[in-house]
Amino acid sequence: MENDEIIESNKLIAEFMGATFKDNHAYIPNHAAQCYEKDCLAYYSSWDWLMPVVDKIEEISFDNIKSEYVPYTKHPFTIDMSYNYAKVKVDNDFKIENLREDGINFKIHRGSKINACYEAVVEFIKWYNKLNV
Repeated sequence: MENDEIIESNKLIAEFMGATFKDNHAYIPNHAAQCYEKDCLAYYSSWDWLMPVVDKIEEISFDNIKSEYVPYTKHPFTIDMSYNYAKVKVDNDFKIENLREDGINFKIHRGSKINACYEAVVEFIKWYNKLNV
């Protein structure tokens, strides 16, 4: 991943976590970081930063998603990780038309677990934002 991609992906994650931006600075609830440059937002390199994002994804319930489908009572998303891969999984009972065709059920292989998890989180957030939640 190039530096510019990392900066943009970190910004995307920060926004997902509730950050607001002003004058090249990120204001993240419950966080000390003040800017969104790579060295300030450490989602790419720190489990302390990335795991709260994984937790938030796994805590999403169907009520968070605007859909015409029957209400879903479980948390449909999990992130499985191994040595050098991460996979966002969707519960088989979770029904949103074309969910799997939209590419959310995917596996990312990278040189390390944190890099794979980071990229899986970024791809999930891009997909989730398309739902207009």
